Amino acid sequence: MDPELPLGANLAIHVALSVLDLAINAAAGAAAAATGAHVNGDPTTRLVLQTGAWAGVSKSGVLNFTVLISMTTDNIFVKVLMIVLGSPFGQALLVTLAVGQKILGRIVNELLIAAAAAAAPLTAGSVMVEATGGVYSIQAAGWDALGGYTFARLPIRASQRSRAYRFAEFHVCEYKSAAAAGGVFGILVWFMRLPLTKFLEMRAEELQETEQAIDS
Repeated sequence: MDPELPLGANLAIHVALSVLDLAINAAAGAAAAATGAHVNGDPTTRLVLQTGAWAGVSKSGVLNFTVLISMTTDNIFVKVLMIVLGSPFGQALLVTLAVGQKILGRIVNELLIAAAAAAAPLTAGSVMVEATGGVYSIQAAGWDALGGYTFARLPIRASQRSRAYRFAEFHVCEYKSAAAAGGVFGILVWFMRLPLTKFLEMRAEELQETEQAIDS
């Protein structure tokens, strides 16, 4: 959000960038799904590409929607809720819900638990992006790969007898396929966002220099 611009202009810019981000994530999601299918030895069907694109759009949509709401409200409860929903944890759960409902037509508890587990490495990747920024944030793709691996490796379910969690035989896909898909998604999103990322970094530096000049 540019403090030198009015709220309306900032909202318009955010909406425009959100549309671009939706396209980037849709393309990266489709490519990631195709990669996962190839590594898994499966054909790259239209359903595979559509599923990957839908997952990418869902992820981008959740994040950009929560940012948009946060920009337009001063309600602390709403802001906290948007932070939770827009976090890697919230994104992982909501994307899994969206994809599961669209593809399977139902909500699978095992997948939601796997998504919650996968949110841990995804959170680490988000922290790395914030800490490094720009070119060096490509390292976060490794955490995306680990998130994919975790999602495929740790689907667990609640045992009705003991009410404790145990490992289930719910097969998502091969672990290497999920890791490859996660890594490809992270790299492609990083690459396609890089020009915009660099521009925003330069703009932030300009604003900081302006503030320092005013203070001095």
